[in-house]
Amino acid sequence: DALIGLSNINSLRGEYDEALRLQEYAASLGDMRAVGYLAEMFLQRHAIPSDADADADADVTAVNLATVSATLQTRNTVASKVLGNYFWKGKGGLTHSPVLAKHYLRYSAESGDRWSMFSYATVIIEAAIGCYGCLSLRPGFSAVPEALFWYRLAIGEDSDSGAFKRLEEKIRDCCGNCHEKLNKDKLLCCVECKAAFFCGKHCQRAHWNAGHKRDCVKSLKKRLKATEDSLMMACSGVLEVARSYGVEPTNRNKRP
Repeated sequence: DALIGLSNINSLRGEYDEALRLQEYAASLGDMRAVGYLAEMFLQRHAIPSDADADADADVTAVNLATVSATLQTRNTVASKVLGNYFWKGKGGLTHSPVLAKHYLRYSAESGDRWSMFSYATVIIEAAIGCYGCLSLRPGFSAVPEALFWYRLAIGEDSDSGAFKRLEEKIRDCCGNCHEKLNKDKLLCCVECKAAFFCGKHCQRAHWNAGHKRDCVKSLKKRLKATEDSLMMACSGVLEVARSYGVEPTNRNKRP
């Protein structure tokens, strides 16, 4: 515990080499938390599968370490990101599986990793097409609202390129309920997901009751907000403890 604590304090101070040395020593003594930390250090460098065959061994190592890390710490953001991306790409000895990629990427996306958000949005669409044979817009069975939600979080509301932007333009063309051509000056949209458009309030209500309430991200946004609030409380507690020891955390972007 003392070694792990000293390593964490050195990390907060920006002294990463010393933090790593202490973690390696703790791991050599059999501390599984330190093993998980060292695995995470490797995974940070191999979170995205390489296209080069020469890196195949590193890909396998990344998958193995991610599995170990996920076992040691069930909700491990980095391990989830690795397993999600490698299942998506079918690398590191894993079989391509959008369903399993979606399962793992969800947690890393919800933890705030922007790359995972974009990957998760893409995998949501891919998994839906694999399930239904097409990208269904049928209320209650549409993956579009959630996929666009994560895409916008990852890229930004003002992005004007890519397949997701073309999808946004497509769903604006006709009413989500009656499928009539929309007058773009008078259309209504779901204010929660901004992924369903209507010619009037009657169609909007009918579409919601037909199943859009299951597709919409309204409940997802509430859950993420609750998670964010709890994380902010936890982080403030950690900072208070660090500062009580005279430690002022450095900018995380400086971490190698």
